[in-house]
Amino acid sequence: MKKICFSLLLLLFLLPGHLLAACTNTTIVANSSEMGSWDSSCSSTNRPGAYAKFFTFTLVSAQAIVIDLESSQDDYLFLLSGTGQNGIKLDQDNDSGVGDNARISHNLPAGTYTIEATTLTLATTGSFTVSLASSNSTFAACSSYLEHNTNVPGTWTADCPSTHRTNSYAKYYTFTLSTAQNVTIDLTSDKDAYLYLMSGTDKYGTPIASDNNSGSGTNSRIIRSLSAGSYTIEATTNLIATTGSFTVSVTVASEPPAPDCDYLIDVNTDVAGTWKAGCLSTHRVGRYADFYTFTLLSSQDVTIDLKSSQNSYLFLLNGSGQSGTVIGENNNGGAGNNARISITLSAGTYTVEATTDGAAVTGSYVVSVNTSPNCVDCPFQINAGLNDTWFNPATNGQGMNITVYPVIKMMFVTWFTFDVERPPGDVTAMLGGPGQRWLVAQGPYDDDTANLTIYVTEGGVFDSAEPATFTDQDGDGTLTLEFSSCNEGLVTYDITSLDLSGEIPIERIVLDNVPLCELLAEP
Repeated sequence: MKKICFSLLLLLFLLPGHLLAACTNTTIVANSSEMGSWDSSCSSTNRPGAYAKFFTFTLVSAQAIVIDLESSQDDYLFLLSGTGQNGIKLDQDNDSGVGDNARISHNLPAGTYTIEATTLTLATTGSFTVSLASSNSTFAACSSYLEHNTNVPGTWTADCPSTHRTNSYAKYYTFTLSTAQNVTIDLTSDKDAYLYLMSGTDKYGTPIASDNNSGSGTNSRIIRSLSAGSYTIEATTNLIATTGSFTVSVTVASEPPAPDCDYLIDVNTDVAGTWKAGCLSTHRVGRYADFYTFTLLSSQDVTIDLKSSQNSYLFLLNGSGQSGTVIGENNNGGAGNNARISITLSAGTYTVEATTDGAAVTGSYVVSVNTSPNCVDCPFQINAGLNDTWFNPATNGQGMNITVYPVIKMMFVTWFTFDVERPPGDVTAMLGGPGQRWLVAQGPYDDDTANLTIYVTEGGVFDSAEPATFTDQDGDGTLTLEFSSCNEGLVTYDITSLDLSGEIPIERIVLDNVPLCELLAEP
């Protein structure tokens, strides 16, 4: 036994020093590189069966760091807390660098950290270079570490673009949870704020939550239950190229916060939401629901839509509470399984219950409350459905072709009529009757009335450019068309050259376009 112990002791003394120190940590400083090689003398802590080397660095302040591992092998990186090889794993990567090289980008608070440089494949030898850069990228300049339960001021500037909102500016904040927590993220500003929450420390990550106006006013708030790990916040705006100041905070609660089930909704806007277990329907037992309150200052025609991939259900309640009297409900009045309520409401406050047909259904939805004036006394609306041939049955053989241009809100009329007196019997015409006349009129319209200028074109012969025609651009009087329905109108004319004025009631010759007109005339 003494000989064995002595032999082992002698062997330890005779081993080369670099083998004894092969698995110790090497210090690496910011903005520098270290070369190394993998061999069987040092095993990976986080990839059993692989070889590794360890590098330790210290940050005296919160910084954004980038770690690169370059090798001809398929390399792998781990970022650990502390100085030991068994620290908490903060991040890992295989191929985010160039080719098969690994890269970790992370926002870190002040402290000491360890890099494990290893390989994807087991028992792989070879050489590598590891480098550590800090605060030397656009992301670093636009990002910082965010401590829990503190309010941090910031500013939006043009040199920090948003990743998830085109042409908006943003700042990025990383925070870490050591255990699962209930988190409230607030972004407050006098601008219209917008929040994104991503897993990990990459600003290009897919958002796991986003919000525009769940905070007070136009402020943003995200409330989530999150597992242990690192997360990145994008603090941006709902506006394009907007600078200004803001305050961002991450509040960690020991108990799950009560879900917010009641919201205000602006009319004529779409609001996205999700059904969650903490918000129960008042009117459908076992269903989840959210409640949206809106106020009308005058009588309005209201259309409420609830759209979702789930089978949605709507209730409309009087007042601002969840238990108001039901004045409307619907399951599938919209497209597919979407719900819709169309109703005329007087001035007052109302609440929408957005729920589902099925029990305990979660998922996302979009709710909207769209309004238009209650048009019991509103004027008829001129529209392209009036395009047709119109006449007065009492003067058959005369009439008007009416064309409406809704984009530019103009009307064009061709009026086929006769002279004010019959010509003498010896007056003849080569084509048609000598007393036939046609006039044109054009001008703008609004609501039910079009105010047109009459034009008379003279000279010219059939289908010929010569002699040239002449039209007085000042016109020859006015033509006013007022419509009371899709088949009833009144023409008022005043022809200046004849000192002639009067009224003509008109109606369509055929009724084919009446349904289209009635559809387009709806407010």
